[in-house]
Amino acid sequence: MPLIIFSTIWGTIFLLRYIQISAGFATLVLGGIMGIIIILAILYFIVNKTKNENIDLLLLSSLIVMIITPMGSSMGLLYSIYGMWLTLPLVLLCIYKIKTDIKNMRLSSMLSLVTILLISSLCIISILNMTYCFYDENTNRLNLNTEFSDPSLKGIYSTSSKVKVVDELISHIKMYSEKNDKNLIINNVPVFYYLTETKPALGNPWLSLDDLYTIKRKQQDLENKKELPKLFVYSKVDITKKGWPNEISENDYEKMQYLKTRYVNNLNYSILWENEAFVIYGHPST
Repeated sequence: MPLIIFSTIWGTIFLLRYIQISAGFATLVLGGIMGIIIILAILYFIVNKTKNENIDLLLLSSLIVMIITPMGSSMGLLYSIYGMWLTLPLVLLCIYKIKTDIKNMRLSSMLSLVTILLISSLCIISILNMTYCFYDENTNRLNLNTEFSDPSLKGIYSTSSKVKVVDELISHIKMYSEKNDKNLIINNVPVFYYLTETKPALGNPWLSLDDLYTIKRKQQDLENKKELPKLFVYSKVDITKKGWPNEISENDYEKMQYLKTRYVNNLNYSILWENEAFVIYGHPST
């Protein structure tokens, strides 16, 4: 037992230090763990002599939950881990019951080894998941070492390049506009309305949810009512891509180009500030 625990710890450290874990690897391991759990559950139903209807029903229900949890998700088997936490302790309990019901020492030893390997594998997966799996972020936790300076993001860390461009943008939006001002921030970055306490000029902060016709209609209404936004903020990067700000990309290109052309070329908004990821244009009266 001490040798297996020692090997597990050092194996995990090696993986964290020297390789990048892919989703395919995690899927393969989780698929294997699911298979082991199902086999052990079937073995329990076959071998168990002292039937307990409550445990049997609970185990069967937990297996169904584990199997259906990842269904319909684009992450596939990666989400099966969320359905294991009821099944796993029940299976471990069933292994103990099997060992007490059978007299085969070899099988008993194999079940003990399987238990250790099962727990060790899940520990490794959990550590790797905590270290490498982030939503739209750098895949190495060690690179997330810089804290955002804005009070709304206190305690949140990211890469130094992302923190720099975000902190700069927030401070400059606050410099050129005030709380509850209407701004227009495009390229799927609605979080900046919240962080700067401003409002979306076109009503919907997620412009990707509106078609081009709807955006043109809303824009025309703003112009007719003379309620143009104080700032037009153009994001050069798509923050749903993990490579930003080093990777320049646009989402909804046609909508982006329409709004940029409308504000910069037709409505004469001028550049107030710019960095490598964002540009702030100001109303002609600013």
